[in-house]
Amino acid sequence: MEWFIANSLERETQPAFSRKNEYDESYFLEKVLKKHKEEYRKVWYSSSAINKAKETLNKDRISIKKDLAFLGDDQLAEKLLPKPPSDLMLSLFSTDGISREIYIRTSPPRGIIIKKGKGRIMILGENLKNVKQIIDNLKGEMEDINSVSRDLGLKLERILSSNELVEFRVKNLDKFVSLKQDKPKNEFEQEMIKILSRITDCYLSNISISFSHPTENFEYDSIVYLGDDLLFDIEFKNYEMVKDELYSAGYDATLKNKVITEINDKATRLHAEPLVITKGFPQNTLDTIRDLAQSRNVTLIPFEDQKTEANLLNHFLSKAITDKETTSYLDTLLSPVYSILSKNLP
Repeated sequence: MEWFIANSLERETQPAFSRKNEYDESYFLEKVLKKHKEEYRKVWYSSSAINKAKETLNKDRISIKKDLAFLGDDQLAEKLLPKPPSDLMLSLFSTDGISREIYIRTSPPRGIIIKKGKGRIMILGENLKNVKQIIDNLKGEMEDINSVSRDLGLKLERILSSNELVEFRVKNLDKFVSLKQDKPKNEFEQEMIKILSRITDCYLSNISISFSHPTENFEYDSIVYLGDDLLFDIEFKNYEMVKDELYSAGYDATLKNKVITEINDKATRLHAEPLVITKGFPQNTLDTIRDLAQSRNVTLIPFEDQKTEANLLNHFLSKAITDKETTSYLDTLLSPVYSILSKNLP
């Protein structure tokens, strides 16, 4: 089984009479998830399971209280008792339950829906076809709700997904001027774009972006956007081609500049995380630039045929799910994904 990552953004117009924050950008999505709560199951304990746990804990607490009766001091006994079940559940479950925004689509096409900020969702599915079906289902439901809500002034303007969403994100960058897309320059770029297309449809490849203040123009091999601040600048570096570039540039250029410093500079302008896929680099050469890469927060991923796809997917998943809201249950969610990936590795 493969995992495919898709992303979507809900954009709305708020009614003129609404109070501030009464509606947020996830209004339509929330309505769909509540309407089909059996079909989109929240990855969390059910209220009946929590109530049964409370019942069991309460019985234990009453039993302990009886054993403390010989003290003849109710206040002292109360201090010695464990927390009341409601307080215990609040500390163990409720806080995490509120922030947990992961849903399983239980009926075909199956997938995992992860809410990533207002109106943003990330969808994990077995393949592109399944993910597109889930997005189409959600869009259809949202449009049905929109046919009623627009009479009240709350209108669903658009739902962005795939490369439209990446373009929307890039065009809203600070000091953005223009964007131009071109074709892959070599076979290695073509090969890597094919690999990316098997992982996600939320990318733009071979693009030039112009910025102002200061005026700059950068070329990017691929940009991947997975919601929130998860923007990745992915550069593909073939050792033989890098050597040719260095020879053409003369003595002013160095390998470290070409593979690390220049990439870090243009990723910084995007507010993106720089990833470099390296192919054909001797191990001792990689070792010499690795320290500089780490100091600049540039991630090096050596090209290893089939492993490259799994390594990229692992990196995307760990970044997309390891945030302040979901760290507490990362292992639970990713364990089946890692087991699937390990089976696919040669």
